[in-house]
Amino acid sequence: MTDVKGQIRLGTTLEIKFDGLKEWAQTKTNDSTKLLLYLNGTAIKGLPLKLDQLNENRLFFDLQRINTTDDKIDNRKAWDTLFSQPKALGEDGTIRVTVGQETGLPFGSDSTAKLYAIDPFWFWIYLGFLVLLLIGIVKLARGSNLLRDSGPAPDGAKKSYSLARAQMAFWFFLIVAAYVFIWMVTSATDTITASVLGLMGISAGTGLAAVVVDNSKRAQAKTELDKLRAEQVQLQAQKTAQGAAFPAASDQRLTDLPGLIASQQKLIEPSSSGGFTHDVLSDADGISFHRLQIAVWTVVLGFIFVVSVYNVLSMPTFSDTLLGLMGISGGTYVGFKLPEKLN
Repeated sequence: MTDVKGQIRLGTTLEIKFDGLKEWAQTKTNDSTKLLLYLNGTAIKGLPLKLDQLNENRLFFDLQRINTTDDKIDNRKAWDTLFSQPKALGEDGTIRVTVGQETGLPFGSDSTAKLYAIDPFWFWIYLGFLVLLLIGIVKLARGSNLLRDSGPAPDGAKKSYSLARAQMAFWFFLIVAAYVFIWMVTSATDTITASVLGLMGISAGTGLAAVVVDNSKRAQAKTELDKLRAEQVQLQAQKTAQGAAFPAASDQRLTDLPGLIASQQKLIEPSSSGGFTHDVLSDADGISFHRLQIAVWTVVLGFIFVVSVYNVLSMPTFSDTLLGLMGISGGTYVGFKLPEKLN
């Protein structure tokens, strides 16, 4: 091979000049229509091949990540392997280029081409999108109930942040960022894996279960509050009617009822926010280990997720054991909410 023109970039055409190609193709045992492009020793199957300048010893390959034909899986694996090497903006990295038949060895070649994995124009648009998305989530989280506990807000204050909803927002942002990044580099759109769906399901299930528990406890407190108020009205009416004959035990109960009513009223109202970190890690007794556990595992898996997406250009596949660990952490969090006070 004597010359390569073009970049290793999806959506472009790579021109290859190979001395003696015309004579090689004229041999009956050689089929030029079955020539494959080899990049760093890996065959890129399924690429459209143009032979209109074969007499000039030139071949043209349209660089595509194909979505059809029997070569689909091999083609995608080859591109994923190629793009998994260290990446930079624009033209970066050197790739060995040659051609060969699928059933034989590739032709010897010292020719190279530059890898063009991340388009700077689209990268800055992508980065701007992520910044706007993150700013939007943060502003909505601080100014609305997007990531706060359910129920009415306490007077003159904002409700506390919800660990479960914060976890949902965390995975939502990472998955959106990863999906768009993979699409930007590889043009792939079917990159959501079963593990990612599992993580989304676990975080959504944890959030839903937490809301159900809080609402159930709040409804029980409301029922108890109504009973106490009705009892207070009844005892007050009896005391007015009986006067000095009103039993001492009933009078003591009537004295205790305002405090009991105030306690139940406090349970109905969500606690006010003490700051994001304090809210997600604390319950009524202070910093709790079960909340710290789910927060730490979420951050650890999030870091692994980001590194995997950048290095391998695919959503990571977590084992059933690891997903089970996340499920147990979420279940433990929900379980501790059952006896946990609302404030």
